[in-house]
Amino acid sequence: MLGSTLFCIILTSVSSSTFNISVLTSFTMTQSQLLSHGEETKSGESSRKRLKISVAHFDNSALIKTYSKTLIGRCMNPEEQDMKALFLNLPKIWKLEERVTSTDLGFGKFQFDFKTEEDIDGLLKLQPFHFDYWMLSLARWQPKQSKLFPSDITFWIRIIGIPLEFRTVPTFESIGNATGRTVAVDLVHM
Repeated sequence: MLGSTLFCIILTSVSSSTFNISVLTSFTMTQSQLLSHGEETKSGESSRKRLKISVAHFDNSALIKTYSKTLIGRCMNPEEQDMKALFLNLPKIWKLEERVTSTDLGFGKFQFDFKTEEDIDGLLKLQPFHFDYWMLSLARWQPKQSKLFPSDITFWIRIIGIPLEFRTVPTFESIGNATGRTVAVDLVHM
């Protein structure tokens, strides 16, 4: 079947009075069947229902502090961007080989942990970033992030042709806000 994926599900051992039985069941599922939430499939099989897992409340403030010098990144085309090469080359390009560690978070996301806040601040000023001819989005780690985090890419845009009497922060903010979200205006380096 085109576009199907083979899944093997191992059911936990079932105790019998004389021996343990392990059951291995395999079946084929299309991607849409995999994504259905426990609904019946065409063949009458029921796909696995989502589990609701509750985590006991605990004080994670110390854990959150450990991410204070962390950037989360996302490849804009993960199929074309080699994560191992990204981890090897970006710290070299940034000249931070000995001061940053990286982790693959899956689904085209990654994290860089820095030793100093100054390294992060300096790096974020160099945006935008690209790797393997595709853009990267980098942002400071934050709790409770969406699945699309990070998705913003900051660009510096130079606007020319504005008459001198209109070269004010509000003028450039209105132009920036018409095309996206203005983060900063620099009138000094125009």
